[in-house]
Amino acid sequence: MLYLLQGADTFHSLARLRALRATLDPDGFNGISLDPQDTTPDGLRAACDTLSFFGGGRCVDARGLLSRWKERKGAERGGDAEKGRGATDPFEALAAYLPLMPATTTLLLWERGPFEPPPVLRRALQELGPGAAIERFDPPLGRELRDWAIERAREAGAALRPDAAEAMLDALCPHGWHEVPRGRDATLPDLQRIDTEVQKLATAALSRDPATITTRHVAALTVGEAETNVFQLVDAAAAGDTRRALALLRAGLEDGLAPELILSLLASRFSLLARIRAVGGGRGAEAAAGKLGITPYRARETARQLAQLGEARVDGCLRIILDADEAIKTGRSPRSDDALYWAVLELCRVGDTVPLMPTDRG
Repeated sequence: MLYLLQGADTFHSLARLRALRATLDPDGFNGISLDPQDTTPDGLRAACDTLSFFGGGRCVDARGLLSRWKERKGAERGGDAEKGRGATDPFEALAAYLPLMPATTTLLLWERGPFEPPPVLRRALQELGPGAAIERFDPPLGRELRDWAIERAREAGAALRPDAAEAMLDALCPHGWHEVPRGRDATLPDLQRIDTEVQKLATAALSRDPATITTRHVAALTVGEAETNVFQLVDAAAAGDTRRALALLRAGLEDGLAPELILSLLASRFSLLARIRAVGGGRGAEAAAGKLGITPYRARETARQLAQLGEARVDGCLRIILDADEAIKTGRSPRSDDALYWAVLELCRVGDTVPLMPTDRG
């Protein structure tokens, strides 16, 4: 038996994969997961042909294997054509093997995102008939997605208000969630990310009675909003506007953002500034976007921020953030918010030399 699980809804496709593994290999003795980076058609065949312990069935799962094979084929057709000439097509090899696979083996193929099998493999799957099941998982949209998020919060012990759910989805789904997003770079809602955000919001709400997630929780804790606030904080620091930077920092802490989260987002921001500088983003944001895998808009805004800050100041800013983080983790700073306030003050006046963070220890 073969299952091909694919589609943009990886939350439910992975849940389906785990459920199949638990049913087919409840004791964990007769199953194996293959690494897509190293698995060849011969390796897959060997795994499927291996006899199971104590009789019974054998379960083999390979996650992302088909898309990995497709990428390699594309590379061979491109710049490495000589190396690829004469090599066995992995999809032809798999198609030839499937009718020979032991009846006691179940092969689970999982793909992140929609995957259209090449013609040779598609024909082989059709010929297997009921012995092959292709299951596609697409994320819910609109009210169905909102209600799903509300139900996930309820299972976590909190009540997610509908307006808060919609605010969260607006922040997490920049290309839209009411209907299928349009545009070349548009992406469907990521249920894995949405669920992670719901669990975080539920944890924050559980400290209060009643445990209700409101739009205020979303504004304070949802990553998209936090990133925007940190972006503005970096803008203020680049301009040396200490008063505005401290006001933004104070507002974030009052809204419930942990100092460690703010430091992490600051580190991510200044690291991106360093990467933009390394690829010459200040002189060509569009080219930098392609090299770094970010949107052109984000590249342009980062390049603008880099020009405002000054390329020479980036390394000093990173040292400040890393020093504050180390002070918190090593106990050099007993209070994490003190370390954060010190870091923001230093970011606003960073120069050629950066002083080490003071310690309360004698």
